Amino acid sequence: MEGPNRKILLDMLCSVGVQRCLPPSPGSPPPFSIKAQPAGIGFEDIMYAGAALGAMSRGSSQVDGLKVEERKMDRLLCLDGGGIKGLVLIQMLIALEREAGRPTRELFDWVAGTSTGGILALAIIHGKSMEYLRCLYFRMKEQVFRGSRPYESAPLEDFLKKEFGENTKMTDVRYPRVMVTSVLADRHPGELHIFRNYDPPSVHREPPYETTATFKPLTIPQGWEDEDVLVVGYTAEPTRKRRKVTDEEQLVWRAARCSGAAPTYFRPMGRFLDGGLLANNPTLDAMSEIHQCNKALTAESRGKEIKRLGIVVSLGTGKPPQVVVNSVDVFRPSNPLEFAKSLVGAKELGKMLVDCCTDSDGCAVDRAGAWCEMIDTIYHRLSPQLSQEVMLDEVSDAVLVDMLWETQMYMYEKRENLQALAKGLLDK
Repeated sequence: MEGPNRKILLDMLCSVGVQRCLPPSPGSPPPFSIKAQPAGIGFEDIMYAGAALGAMSRGSSQVDGLKVEERKMDRLLCLDGGGIKGLVLIQMLIALEREAGRPTRELFDWVAGTSTGGILALAIIHGKSMEYLRCLYFRMKEQVFRGSRPYESAPLEDFLKKEFGENTKMTDVRYPRVMVTSVLADRHPGELHIFRNYDPPSVHREPPYETTATFKPLTIPQGWEDEDVLVVGYTAEPTRKRRKVTDEEQLVWRAARCSGAAPTYFRPMGRFLDGGLLANNPTLDAMSEIHQCNKALTAESRGKEIKRLGIVVSLGTGKPPQVVVNSVDVFRPSNPLEFAKSLVGAKELGKMLVDCCTDSDGCAVDRAGAWCEMIDTIYHRLSPQLSQEVMLDEVSDAVLVDMLWETQMYMYEKRENLQALAKGLLDK
């Protein structure tokens, strides 16, 4: 047994005379002699054993078959978007799990993700191991990134259905609580939407924009359910009495597909686009969601259920090196040379606008760190510096292995921070 209670169990066994089959670890009680007959278990022994068992079981419960320790503070994991660079997230989580000695889903109470981070967030709460997911991503790139952009959506959807199940609902796993971001693109300006596996906070909020338009109800995406079978789609016609499917009842694979519907890479999923357009780094959005949940609990006189956010861990998909931009000037040309310059400027300007919209480092990290500091919450940000820019749809094994190696070296350099992080997650 390699769990955190190993030493307690060994001490209990030694106290009743069980012989060791391996050399004792430092600080362990000496083993009993084989010739010596252990004394009978008295009242003090029973009290000792009871106290040890109580220490092992105190503050824990079972949720979805997972042992959940009751803690005073919540722990939040946030996973950035980045396509195939989700391998960076997986490599960092492998290092964290090894340091903490526990799987990721046991280390956090909330998991938020965008795009590839959203897919990983859903995989984490469903108990998939990091080593399995690393292999899965190498298989996925071969099956999904075929041909030229935009890629066919069917291979990605089939892949998600196979991994999560065609009928698995968001609420089938309740812990840890998960937030997966997407963007409602049937309106302008677009709005951020969060897929959840819990009841959304029922706090009254002012609408972000004044509108005279009438939008379809959020059934995320549109679906209907009869008495026995969930039928999802825009043309399904079940014969029984139907009701609209709520947000929390949505299918896991659809939530993953909506969050990863990156423009120019995949077609929209109904009215949803990639969450990275508004929240490629979902840290502040996740913190806002937790705050709204706590406000709702207070409004419902359930303040005793509120837990302060004690630690936030934000993982990025790697930072590309900065390069020189010659021109972002777009103007009306008067000759062929100026026309060429204008085209170059338009291309660089377009790339810069996309990069600014989806930037998950820089200002986004500074803001999240500042807010955590203001509310006395521990904040950890990990995102390796990459030696070259890796595209979201990179398929070269050589490039991806180099990226993983740089991530591994980064985690080695940050080993002291990693140790402190693991200790904080286990203590909170």
